[in-house]
Amino acid sequence: MTLQYLDMIIALSVVFLGLSLLITIFNQMISTLLSYRGTNLLWGLETMLSTLDPALAGKAKEIAETVLTQPMISDSLFSRFKDVPFFKNISSRWRLASAMSAQDLIHGLRQYADGLRVQSPPDATAMALHSALAAIDPEVARKAQMIESLVDQVSSDTVDKADALLKQLDASAQKAVGKVEVWFNLIMERASQRFALQMRIWTIVFAIALAFGAHINTFKVWQDLWSSPEIRNNLVSGREALTQEAAAVLATESDTPNPGAAVPPATVNSAMKTLRSQYKDAAALPAPPDFNSLTDAIDWLNKNADASHKDTLVAEYQKLVLKTLSAQANNIKQQITNSGLALIPSPYPGLFCFGGWKNFAGILVTAAFLSLGAPFWFNALKTLSNLRPMVANKQDAPKPSS
Repeated sequence: MTLQYLDMIIALSVVFLGLSLLITIFNQMISTLLSYRGTNLLWGLETMLSTLDPALAGKAKEIAETVLTQPMISDSLFSRFKDVPFFKNISSRWRLASAMSAQDLIHGLRQYADGLRVQSPPDATAMALHSALAAIDPEVARKAQMIESLVDQVSSDTVDKADALLKQLDASAQKAVGKVEVWFNLIMERASQRFALQMRIWTIVFAIALAFGAHINTFKVWQDLWSSPEIRNNLVSGREALTQEAAAVLATESDTPNPGAAVPPATVNSAMKTLRSQYKDAAALPAPPDFNSLTDAIDWLNKNADASHKDTLVAEYQKLVLKTLSAQANNIKQQITNSGLALIPSPYPGLFCFGGWKNFAGILVTAAFLSLGAPFWFNALKTLSNLRPMVANKQDAPKPSS
C-alpha cells in the first residue's frame, strides 16, 4: 500500500511538471515576443544614466534607446520594419539590443557624445557624458589612497620601488574600472532581479489561466489516478521521458545572465540548424559553434551574416525559435494525453461554470500548485523517483517468519 501511495504522488507530480513546463515555455515565448531582455536593459541604462549625473536625467531614455538600437549590437526581431512609419513606433521595443557588455556601453555613449560635441556651443549632455566616462570609481580611488598611505610607512630604501609599483597599479585600476563600469555591473544585477519578478508574475498569471481556463481540478485528478491503476502506471513509467524533456527546457533556468529570458541551448542550436537547412543565405555562413543562449546565436548572426540579409535571417531565426518552443509544448502535452488522463472535463462546462465550491476549490489548488513553478516539480519528481526503488525493495522484501 505504501508503494501505491508513492506512485500516486509520483503520477501527480508528473502531471504538474508537465503543466508547469507548458507555463515555462509560455514564459519563454512571452519574453521573446515582448522583448523583456531589451526593455529591462533599457530601464537599467536609463536608471544608471540618471543616477550618474542629474544633468543626464532629461535625456537618459533617449540616450539609452540610441545606444541599444545601434546596428552593431541590436538583435531586432522586427528590424526590417525600422524605416516603416507605422511599424517604427509599435516595434520600438523589438529593436532594442537584448545584451550588452560594459565595453559596448562605453563605446556607444562615447559615440553619442561625440555626435553632440561637434555642435557650437558644446552640448551640455555631451559634456556630462564625457565627464561621466572619465570619472574614476570612488572605491578604487579610496583603495589607492590607502595603499599610498601604507607606502609612506615603508623604509626609505624601498620607497622609490614601492611608489613606482603603486603608480602602475593605480593607473591600471583607473583605466580598467571606471565609474561607468561599476554602475553598469550594479544596474545589471537590478535589471536581472526586475526580469525575474516579471517572469514570476507571468508564471502566476499563466497558472491561474490554465487552471481555471481548462477546469483542471486537483481533487478530480487524484480521484482518477486512484481509481485507474493503468493511468497511474502509465504516468509513473513515463516520468523518465518527461524528466529528460524538463532538463532540456529548464537547462538555463538557474543561470540568468543579464536581464532576459533564458531559452534552452538545445532549442537555440536546433533552430540554428533548421535555419541553415531552409535558407540558402544562412547555409552560406560559416559553421556555427554551440551556443549557450539565444543572445549568443543572434550576436553570431549579426557578425557573420551579409548586411543585405542580416535583418531577414535574424527575424526568421527568432521565428524558428518560437516554432521550436511551440513544438516542445505540443510534445509535453502529448505525453500527458498518451497516459489516458483527461485533464479537461468533457463536455466542457463553460469558462465560468464551476459546478459547486468543491470543484472551484480543486481548481484553485491546481493554480496554487502550478504557481510553484517547473523547477519545484522537477526537483520533487527526481527526489520521489530516487525514493521509489528503496520503497519497492522494502515492500517486496520477505517478511521474517515468526
